[in-house]
Amino acid sequence: MLGPKQSKAALTLTELLCVIAIIGILIALYLGPIAKAFAKVKRLFSTE
Repeated sequence: MLGPKQSKAALTLTELLCVIAIIGILIALYLGPIAKAFAKVKRLFSTE
């Protein structure tokens, strides 16, 4: 049973760390292609 201080909706520390890790991995995976696309757009619109 749950104690008076525990609630069912609260995340445990382990779950919180897992969510942060997953978000970090997704950001790392998408950062490369986004940076390349940004550089390409910057080259297209450069006036030099």
